[in-house]
Order: sequence, then C-alpha cells, then structure tokens
Amino acid sequence: MAEEEVEVAREGEPRAATLLTVLQERLRPLNQKSLLHRLIYVGQLHPDLADKRELAEYYERLFARLHKHHQGEAAYGLLLIYPTAVIHTVECGSESIYAILRDLRDMEQREERALLQGVKIVVVSHDLPNRLFQQWFWQVLNLPATRLEGDGEATESTVNLASEAITHVLKLGLHLLHSPKVSMRQALESVRERHPELLLPQDTLAHLLHCHGLLTPAEFLTAYDRPFNLTLDSAQGT
Repeated sequence: MAEEEVEVAREGEPRAATLLTVLQERLRPLNQKSLLHRLIYVGQLHPDLADKRELAEYYERLFARLHKHHQGEAAYGLLLIYPTAVIHTVECGSESIYAILRDLRDMEQREERALLQGVKIVVVSHDLPNRLFQQWFWQVLNLPATRLEGDGEATESTVNLASEAITHVLKLGLHLLHSPKVSMRQALESVRERHPELLLPQDTLAHLLHCHGLLTPAEFLTAYDRPFNLTLDSAQGT
C-alpha cells in the first residue's frame, strides 16, 4: 500500500484524524499487527532546562517503556536539539505514536519539570514501506542561538513551512542512511561541517513554532478521538 501522509493543520483537522481511523479499520482484517508510522514535531526547550542531555535521556526511558508495553516496531528516529528548540522525528507503531503524543500533551500541562513547551505537530505519516532511520539518536547542534520570533503565516503558508521541514528531515535521513559505516555521532558532525544545508534552518524552525496552522498535541488528540460519522448514499434514501 502506498504511503499516506496527513499534514496536521487546522483546516480539515477532522479529516486528518479520521484518515488514520479508517485506515486502521480497513487493514484490521489483514491481521497486520503493527504498521509503521512517522511523527515529526517541533517544540521549544523549556527555559528551566539547564542540561539538554536531560531531554535525550527522558526519551530514551520513554521509548524503552513503550517497547516493553507495545509489542511491534521499536521507536527509531532522530532528535535534533537546537540552542532553544528541537525537531524530533520518530518512526514506530501506531500505539507508540499516540502514546508519544499523549506524553507531549501531558508534559505541557505539568507546571513542574516540563522539558518542552509550545509543541507543534508538523506531520504524521502512515503505512511507511520502510524505515528511514535504523536507530534512535539525538544530537545537540552547537549553533549560534537566534531569537525564535515571528509569525510563520505572515511570510509562508502552513503547507509550505511543513513541506520544507519534511523535505529537510527526509534528505537528512537518506544522507545518514547511505553514509559510510561510521558512528551516528560522527555522521551528524560531518553533516554539520560539510552539509549544513541538510539541517533545518533556525528561522524556519522559528516560523513553525509560531505557525497557527499547525496543531498542538492536545488539539490533534481531540480531533483524533472525535467520532467519525459516515453516512452512506443508500442510507440517505431510506
């Protein structure tokens, strides 16, 4: 089955949620235990987070728990930690995807020990034919800090901003996939030094964080949990 992508924007948000529901129901008879999905989101580092490694360690523990409780695909991907924000790509089964989204929602509602804030979902892709990332890894990008200001929709549309972020993630993932057999840390250092164009620019990241067209985890989960009402043509005539 071809890959299906749902860009998570306010316009058509019920459709973004119900597509997954319909897809899962359609494939349930095939006894496919765990399809592969991809989540990409951005978020601001909480100002009280002194050590960025704490965020990486948090996700290492979370993914270990998810792998233990949700049989199927392990969570692989890449967490890029900028000076004041992150872009995180995760590939795993649907149960783990929605557990991660619920964790993000709950994290922002906690007054203490929140690691991220202002999280926006860039895309959720379903029914991936293959993994792009062969492990989960994180990297702190030692870049000059920039002020994450601005209104993304004032300069570019939600679709254009999301497409730019997705393109950077996919190009970077393909580059890492076909890199010589070195450690992931060495490969990412090489990207920063030799291929910086593969990294999402900080100004684009800033626009995404302020883009009103992207959903928060809470908004996405609300849309996903909304009942799906389907009226057949035959039913309308009765």
